[in-house]
Amino acid sequence: MVRTVHTAVQLQAPLVCGTLVKSLFDISLQFIADNIGHVDSLAGFPEQMAVKLFSAAEERHRFIDPHTAHRALHTVFCEACGELVLKSMCLRNRYLLISERMDEIRMFQSLESLDLNGCRLGNNHDIFKYITSEALSRYGQQIILKGIGANCLSDAGLQRLTAPVRLMKKGLENLQISLVNLSLKGFFRNKINLIRSETPLKVFTHSDCKTEGWAEQMEGKSLFERH
Repeated sequence: MVRTVHTAVQLQAPLVCGTLVKSLFDISLQFIADNIGHVDSLAGFPEQMAVKLFSAAEERHRFIDPHTAHRALHTVFCEACGELVLKSMCLRNRYLLISERMDEIRMFQSLESLDLNGCRLGNNHDIFKYITSEALSRYGQQIILKGIGANCLSDAGLQRLTAPVRLMKKGLENLQISLVNLSLKGFFRNKINLIRSETPLKVFTHSDCKTEGWAEQMEGKSLFERH
């Protein structure tokens, strides 16, 4: 639901013959993008319109403005559009970015795939709490944690990562982990019930990992620069 905002829009005649005047649709889209913090919800909004509004809001830096960022990105778009905003995220070798942007990362609660290889996070980093949070599990999706090698994870770290599901039956019901250090194979043999795949697994390569979703266009302005 979009709040009713009364405003006056004055259209001026073109100064030069042949100059195109903005359509009423473009004017309305830009006005809503400028005032995205006053939008209650986009639930039921057509996808084609929502992606145009997302692009317009991004162009106006509404996702990095501290006064509008959380409401615009999380409340307005992520809650209504889910995985369309961000389905997968590649943060390979981006330790500083993860530490600086953890609050923004938490906003994406429909994430299905995450690559954290080479980030040197250690056992207690907040991003692992995010991965196993009930906020994610309420959507009931499966998250694939790709590439957690070179993160200084010990057996204790893996136990902590999987504890919500193993011990308390909370957090994500389905958690897939690939590219784990071979030194942790004892943990998986003793703590995790492994199920043999019915079909051969495809060889994993980092080229398969990428940031995917509308938020990918936030290149160079916030989280999601291309690699």
